[in-house]
Amino acid sequence: MGRVIRLAACLLREGRPLGVSEIARLLALPKATVHRLLTALVAEGAVTRFGALYDISDRTWCLLDAAAAPQHAHLRTVLAPHVMELFHHTRHSASLAVLRGTTVFHLERLQTRTGPPQLANHAPAHATATGKALLAQHADIHQFLDAAALPAFTRQTITCPVGLGEELVAIRTRGVAYDHGEYADGQVGMATAVHGPPGRPVAAIGVSGPRGGFDFASVEPVLRRITHTASTALRRAGSG
Repeated sequence: MGRVIRLAACLLREGRPLGVSEIARLLALPKATVHRLLTALVAEGAVTRFGALYDISDRTWCLLDAAAAPQHAHLRTVLAPHVMELFHHTRHSASLAVLRGTTVFHLERLQTRTGPPQLANHAPAHATATGKALLAQHADIHQFLDAAALPAFTRQTITCPVGLGEELVAIRTRGVAYDHGEYADGQVGMATAVHGPPGRPVAAIGVSGPRGGFDFASVEPVLRRITHTASTALRRAGSG
């Protein structure tokens, strides 16, 4: 049981899909042992397999949220003021999110009165700006995309792994992710990753609004400036 908990904590801590070899190295366990534990966890639905990579399942993430509460509380404490600043400067909904597998979970969300209600605390990473901003930071994302399901939510959703892979390369180059109504019709937005020590992406800050009233050109420099300041603040405060 102790090894199972250590393995789950490792996946939760890293916040990205990992292969058997990397997990074995991080936990100082034989690869055969890690593979056996992962096979059992996949069978129980606690871990999801993406090709040769493994990650905490969405169901387990909900159960382990309490274990991650200190880290999330730290992120909220340091980054919530920057989300508030973005909200006030742009007059659009702003959010702070973390990535777990194929899903982004919102740690902080400020909504305008005119925006559509967002009842769920999570969203598909491939169809959201915050999710794509974080997916773009992973070096092994192409292997992950080969096995990941990419369901469509609107006509704009990118459902082709090759197309999404190209989009993520572009996001990594320009440093900002766009949502052109890929999750909800008529709602657009953008996001950038927040980097903690030692430069590792740990969260994303995003801003969204109705297509007709969202000016990408004027919002983007504000988002970039605030996210840069947020990353600096997080590095100074420590990763939690």
